[in-house]
Amino acid sequence: MNIAILGPGGIADDQHAPAVLNHPDATLWSVLSRSAERAEAFSKKHGLNAPAPAHTNLAELLADPLLDAVIIATPLRLHSTQVLAAARAGKHILLEKPMATSVSECEAMIEACRTNGVTLAMAYHLRWHRGHRLIRQQVSSGALGALRHMRVHFTFQAPRWIKLALLPGNRSLVGARGQRNSLSGSDSMDNDADRRRNHPHPVIAEQCQVRKRARRDGNRVSCV
Repeated sequence: MNIAILGPGGIADDQHAPAVLNHPDATLWSVLSRSAERAEAFSKKHGLNAPAPAHTNLAELLADPLLDAVIIATPLRLHSTQVLAAARAGKHILLEKPMATSVSECEAMIEACRTNGVTLAMAYHLRWHRGHRLIRQQVSSGALGALRHMRVHFTFQAPRWIKLALLPGNRSLVGARGQRNSLSGSDSMDNDADRRRNHPHPVIAEQCQVRKRARRDGNRVSCV
């Protein structure tokens, strides 16, 4: 199966491309980016196999008769348009979450895929997590008895920008356009409130607000 990636961002670079390259029945074929330079760099880094793998035009990428499927890892506002185009071109689709910006968009995307006989899958990778599947098996088998309440904590290695945001002195993330790796030292509460309202990740923005009361103990940062 020849697979294209739409949007060569961090998740595509770190996760999707290596996963496709690791699969014996899949070929990383082509890529779409707003930047021709970025598409070329991604293509060279991951060894894409199409004769002309780097694209900036979606229609041209989808017109490739040797292309079987696409992984869509672009900004949310583009999901609906790109899914509809891929479905009409007869390409199977793996779509990064969230699916779309409205229920009506989701319904139109599902209908387009049904009409054109292509598979639409959401990248809800945690349903395949070994720990989750083991817990499901244990719950279903009754190994844990009759459950009345469960509280589960899922942890992971936090990206560097989150760690920096929680350190004392980093007032808040600058979020006018969702630039996640930009930090501000402003002491203005009004500016902080505006950033929290406009930030694409309000929970993280709120976490950043408590870092003035954060304690740093060696390599650990705890918020109180």
